[in-house]
Amino acid sequence: MALNIIPKKWFSTIREEISQISSKNELIQKLEQIKQDIGADYYSCGTYYENINQNKDVVFITSDTPVAWQEEYKDQGYIYNDPLVIKARKTNIPFLWEDVENETYGNFNILEKATQYQLNYGIVFPIHGANGLFGFLFLIYKEKPGKMKSRFEHIMPYMQIIAAQLIEVQIKLIKFETGNSKLNTINSNLLTKRQRECLLWAAEGKTTEEISIILLLSISTVTHHLELAREKLNSDNRTQCIAKALDQNLIALEHKKKPTISYLRI
Repeated sequence: MALNIIPKKWFSTIREEISQISSKNELIQKLEQIKQDIGADYYSCGTYYENINQNKDVVFITSDTPVAWQEEYKDQGYIYNDPLVIKARKTNIPFLWEDVENETYGNFNILEKATQYQLNYGIVFPIHGANGLFGFLFLIYKEKPGKMKSRFEHIMPYMQIIAAQLIEVQIKLIKFETGNSKLNTINSNLLTKRQRECLLWAAEGKTTEEISIILLLSISTVTHHLELAREKLNSDNRTQCIAKALDQNLIALEHKKKPTISYLRI
C-alpha cells in the first residue's frame, strides 16, 4: 500500500533499520521495502565520486530498474547528459521528473529512451557531501500516480532524510568492498570546486563567456573564480595558472571522459 503521508512510527523504524545495515544484500532489501511502501515501481540509489587524479569519475549505483536499461545507461555514458542527474547536482532540494521539462541542460532523449523500459515518472532526492561527493535516490514509476504533487509535498522532508542515510550506508559498503577508504578524496583542497571547474574549461580552450554559458554563471563570476585560482597558484596569467593546476593534479583534461559505473547487485 502506497504511503500518502509518512507515519512517524514508520519513519523512525525505517531509520533504525537502515542504521543496522551491514551488507549490500541488506541495503537492497531495505530499498525494496521502501520502494514498495512508497508505492514506486523501481528505485535507483547512486553515489558519484569526482576522482580527478585518475582522470575519471566513479559512480556506484544500486538499482532494480531493468538490467537492459542499466547496461545501456552505463555503456552510453548517459549519466553525463541525464537532465535529472545534472539538475540534482545543482540543488539540494528534491524534485519531480516533470520539474526538468522547462530546463535547458542535458539530453532529453535520455528520458525518452527511459520510457521504452517503462521508466516514465519519478522523484529525485539529491544528496551532497564533502570533496565533490554527490549522491541521489530515484523513486521511479511506470505511470504517474494520482495527486502526485500533494503526495510529494508530504513525503519529501522524510524521504530526504532517509535518502541521506541510505547514501551514507552505501558509501560505507563501497569503501568496505573496494578496500578504498578515500574514494571521495581528491587533491583539491587548494581550489574550490567552482574554481577547478572554471580552470578545467579554460584549459580546454573555452573563453570566459563560453564558460559562463556552460556552468550557468555570470561572466563576472567566472572571471572572479579564475582570478582567485590565479592568485592561489601564484601565477602571472591564466595560461601559467592552468599549467600549474595541471602539474599539481588539481585539474585533468581527460576529466570528462566516460565515467566508471558499477552496479551493486546481490
